[in-house]
Amino acid sequence: KKQIIPYWLKKQAGYRRVWNYRHGPVGINAFGLEEVPQGKDGAMNIAGCIYPMDYEKASDLFSFREEGYELLLMDAEYFEPMHPDYALPRGIGYLWMCGEPIKNPVEDISDSDLACKRHNPTADSPILQSYLDTVLEGALRFSTAG
Repeated sequence: KKQIIPYWLKKQAGYRRVWNYRHGPVGINAFGLEEVPQGKDGAMNIAGCIYPMDYEKASDLFSFREEGYELLLMDAEYFEPMHPDYALPRGIGYLWMCGEPIKNPVEDISDSDLACKRHNPTADSPILQSYLDTVLEGALRFSTAG
């Protein structure tokens, strides 16, 4: 049985959600995280889901579906369940999550911008309406933190 736990990544973790990921040849933009410099305003509570999986499956998922994101190992203290009926299993100290889009993953490429996944939307690389609709639907369904 797979248990999906809706959670908040608390603003104390120091991140915010922004449209900063571009899938190279496809040219679409998606949500990514952006680290907020310590002492600056702008960090936010971020909605997400936690689910258990074995390392091999996680490796495949992150290598293909989530390609282009830095992986972060976050302390469990930065996560809060959306509802008291949901909680992290006991003994969980850290969780892997997709972080910021990678900047320059390939050092020897002549135009490193081609390999870079961290870009803001442009007219040539827009935010897809269907993706925006999905994000807004989730926000309307789950409301806000605290």
